[in-house]
Amino acid sequence: MLIYRHGLRVAEVASLRWEQIDFHGGTNYVKRVKKGTASTHPLYSEEIRTSTQASKRLSC
Repeated sequence: MLIYRHGLRVAEVASLRWEQIDFHGGTNYVKRVKKGTASTHPLYSEEIRTSTQASKRLSC
């Protein structure tokens, strides 16, 4: 859903890091490719919940 809702390209998704997601603030920092401007995107509660769960599973 994150890719679709925010219109991310494959290269942008591949370059995402956990440090770019602010779980408490509900934002995601995206470095755009193809001469795009980097931007901060608001995250929906569903995206925060699933990202938090994935982060916890991967850190174990």
